[in-house]
Amino acid sequence: MLLTRVVSRPRSDRVTFDLGTKAIAADPPAGRRGLIVGMEDATTVLHNEEHWVVSSATAGHYKIGDPVLVVPEHVCPNANLYPLIYVLDGDCRVAERWEVAARQRPLFL
Repeated sequence: MLLTRVVSRPRSDRVTFDLGTKAIAADPPAGRRGLIVGMEDATTVLHNEEHWVVSSATAGHYKIGDPVLVVPEHVCPNANLYPLIYVLDGDCRVAERWEVAARQRPLFL
């Protein structure tokens, strides 16, 4: 899962997250890049480098700053975007931290 935050609510049925294509894999087609937990009916309005704007019947339940979890559709590219992966236990507490070794690969040996 990826952690994002609500950065704006431009309309009563829309939410903008700080989860642009620099933060979640952009290779699945727009609209299928991730499942927003608690907002499973969300449809993509706009997805650019910095922001993901979605429309949802539950958009009114969110306020600016709210943390939201997203399950990426294609996890492989996402794993390389971050230096650490946090492993959660059954109570959603951090149990382990895994370094993403692929981020440290040398270009030349």
